[in-house]
Amino acid sequence: NRLLTKGAISASRDGRRYLYSPVLQRQAWVAEQSSGLLDKLFDGRVAPLVAHFSQRGALSAQDIAELKALIEGLDHD
Repeated sequence: NRLLTKGAISASRDGRRYLYSPVLQRQAWVAEQSSGLLDKLFDGRVAPLVAHFSQRGALSAQDIAELKALIEGLDHD
């Protein structure tokens, strides 16, 4: 099982069956996977990722508004 190999879940035997439990919290797993995706496909940069989705028409008006709000928040920090 890939998730076992990656250490995302653990398995324990319960009679004739296995019980699977998460090892990583969802937020930690998402952060790990996101970083890996950015590193592998976009040299660790977010802007090319956003450009890719915008060129494919995959960003909704709500997505764009949320991205603008995030950028404005970063500018004020």
